[in-house]
Amino acid sequence: MKNTSGLAMANAKRYVALDGLRGLLAITVVIHHYAQLYHVNWMGKAWISVDAFFILSGFVITHSYAAKIQSGMRFSEFAKSRLLRLYPMYLVGLALGLTGLLFAIQDTNVSLLDLFFSTLVGLLILPYFNHLAWPIAGAVHTGTIFPMNDPAWSLFFELFVNFLFFAWIVQVKRWSGKLILGTAFVLYLWAAQIFGIHSGWGTDNFMGGIPRVILYFSLGCFIYSIHLKVSKQALYRAAFLAVLLIAGFSLKNTAATYFLLLVVSPLAILVASRTEITDSPFIAATLTRLGSMSYPLYITHFPLAIFSYWVLNATGISTGMSVFISTLFALAVSIPLSVIEPRLRGRLTALFNPAKARSVA
Repeated sequence: MKNTSGLAMANAKRYVALDGLRGLLAITVVIHHYAQLYHVNWMGKAWISVDAFFILSGFVITHSYAAKIQSGMRFSEFAKSRLLRLYPMYLVGLALGLTGLLFAIQDTNVSLLDLFFSTLVGLLILPYFNHLAWPIAGAVHTGTIFPMNDPAWSLFFELFVNFLFFAWIVQVKRWSGKLILGTAFVLYLWAAQIFGIHSGWGTDNFMGGIPRVILYFSLGCFIYSIHLKVSKQALYRAAFLAVLLIAGFSLKNTAATYFLLLVVSPLAILVASRTEITDSPFIAATLTRLGSMSYPLYITHFPLAIFSYWVLNATGISTGMSVFISTLFALAVSIPLSVIEPRLRGRLTALFNPAKARSVA
């Protein structure tokens, strides 16, 4: 993780297999959340995908920014670049969630004042600490720190660890990346005993999210630092590890959960990073499309569930079919958003930072 000099040489490279993996993992999160809303026990451990997202983030952020920061990129430039990348789709999800909750909070203990303050704080991508029971489609989420859009908790921690990454690169000669990784691992195991292994999303387990995101993001940075030392991999190996990881989401064993988190997930990302798809343009294009859909899908699927639930719950169709239709609906919405998002980001970049309009990751 500390060998980041000269990384600019690889900045033009696109990791297509990682795009595909990210897209598949986003779909598993959608299925997992929708199954919960409809009280179906599918992919109960798909929240592991969020930890994989943090690993992917560490990999991609190191790839895109380490050399730039070492070359003098200012924090204001870095922060602006990250916000331009994440905020537009986040705002879409916030607006959808607010619209749905305006109707859903009727006859609940959530007041319009609660909704106002949570929205105000949410506009700043900051957590709203509370112990209220927020109605989300067919379920209730108590103490969620992003009531408008529950998965946005990970976006807060994403920005938090991104800014820590900038500080680490600036101080790279003083701080050992391996020391950070090792310390984060110890703190993560300690926090898991107190807050649970899946923490950070709620008021009562918020603090557990700090070592969680630092560990997995740092692991992604480390994987990036060593991935070029690994020989090129065949697509079937990356596919096998992806299937193994996703299949493991149905396991309930605690040891299996840690194995998926700390072994299978990092290994799948390492192998995918060394998988080059040159002989099948169709597969490459499909994986790239999955990658471009992943963030719009992830950040909008939860509030979209409010609307799809109202319709599907009235039809009386089976819960399994409701999960399937809701997932298709979220995927359908993510397709145009994935086309609009980069264009909107490009225009915003040109507006707020014209000199760097081409450098937004």
